[in-house]
Parts: sequence; structure tokens; C-alpha cells
Amino acid sequence: MAPRREVELNNHRKMPTLGLGTAMSTENAVRHAIEVALRNGYQLIDTAGAYKNEHEIGPAVNKCIQDGIITRDNLFLTSKLPNDSHHAEDVEPRLDKTLQDLQLEYVDLYLMHWPVAMKTGSDKTEGKDALDDTVTLKETWQAMERLLDTGKVKAIGVSNFTISLLKEMLEYAKIVPAVNQLENHPYLPQPDMLKFCKENGIVVTAYAPLGSPGAKMADATKAFIGDLPPVLDC
Repeated sequence: MAPRREVELNNHRKMPTLGLGTAMSTENAVRHAIEVALRNGYQLIDTAGAYKNEHEIGPAVNKCIQDGIITRDNLFLTSKLPNDSHHAEDVEPRLDKTLQDLQLEYVDLYLMHWPVAMKTGSDKTEGKDALDDTVTLKETWQAMERLLDTGKVKAIGVSNFTISLLKEMLEYAKIVPAVNQLENHPYLPQPDMLKFCKENGIVVTAYAPLGSPGAKMADATKAFIGDLPPVLDC
């Protein structure tokens, strides 16, 4: 197996540069995908509470560890805080639920999934009525900073944050986010974001790196500029 390529986070921990995302995985399929990926050299698995599949990922990951395919030290597991758990008192219990489902004692990276707070039990399909304006991003981030003292996370970061939100966060954060995970590919290169994050010691993780054909903007983009060639024809 070739040596894995890594990037160093701002807390000096190493993160593999290639990983398997598990969003939109169908029921039961994700377990098989995890096993195939780990058997073939993947060492980073990315999931989230909102994906509702961590209870399947946990057994798959642990089976691979028990079978000697990978060790826990070599596995890098990323998860994310759901939008309906932004209140400070909800952050650690929600992480505990993730750890229970994953059957792990810690995650290597824990991200605030979106810079949007929603009422408990709500999801993004419910519209504006589901938004929770009684909690700030500052409160949520400070609760995430405290997670580092528990040993249940090794690094913390954000996802889908804009430059303006990151600038605001850097004014109050005691700990600079290690990562900003966002959509990034040849049709959405985001050079200003990449530059800003590099200048501030924040690693960018790209999701949908070969494009996002399932995005709602796909049809609007096609109507505006016509058919685009595929990023990768396979």
C-alpha cells in the first residue's frame, strides 16, 4: 500500500487528504461501502449526525478494526454537529450520541455542519419556521471548544461557512477552526475562500470534488450556460 498523503492541521494533527464521504448513502449500502473503502486503502471516513447512518458506519468500521484491516490510530473519522443541536447544553450530548452510534471513544474531527441553528427535532426541509434565533454561532462554537477538554474530539472545525462568518468567528474564537468543509470543484473553485483559509491556518476540505450533479442548482446552471463537459468521464 502506498504511503498515505496527509495535511497537517493547525493543532499539528495529521489528516489524510483523501476520504470517503457518506452523505446520501442508501440504507445498508453504506456499510458495504465502508468495508470496501477501508480494504482498499482509504483511511478517512466522513459522516454526520444529519446523515442518519452513523449507526451503520459504526459496526462496519469496528469490523474492519477487529479484522485487522485498519487500526484505530490510522483511521481518521470526521463527524458533524446537526443544526438542531446548536444550544450549548446540547452540543456534548449530541456528540455522545454520535460516539455511541459509531462505537468509538472519540472522533478525530468534529465540525459544526452548517452556520444555521434549527429548533430541536427540525430539519432543513421545514423552512424558516424551523429556524432557531435564540442561539448564536458564538455560543455553539464556545461549546465545541470545550469538547476538546473531554478527549472525545481531537480537532474541531466548521462546514459551509462563508468568509464573512469566518472573519466574525476569528474575533471571538479561542481556538481557530482546524477545517472548513465546503463544496469545492472545478465548477465551484472558490479561490477567495481558499486564499483566506490558507492565510488563517484553516484547512479546506472539499466535498463533491468532482461536481455535485444532485444539487438543485444543476438545472438552473444548465439553463443559463448550457451543457457542461463532465469533470471526469467514467
